[in-house]
Amino acid sequence: MPMFDRLFEPLSVGGITLKNRLVMTPMSSHMSFEGHTATARMARYYATRATGGFGLIETGYMSISQQASRGPHSAPSA
Repeated sequence: MPMFDRLFEPLSVGGITLKNRLVMTPMSSHMSFEGHTATARMARYYATRATGGFGLIETGYMSISQQASRGPHSAPSA
């Protein structure tokens, strides 16, 4: 469809060139641990979407470690 052709053109943002203009916005997948840390299941979820063709994927809320999480369901610091 000609009016959507630009969606599949590359786009430069800052120093990065995206392969297309399709963006997956952040959403809750309910796949993180209670402390909002990433899981293997979550990594597969995003890898599948990247393989599907999105030029940019914004992940939902997650922390790099249990200690770094400050969300409402965070485990207490040790």
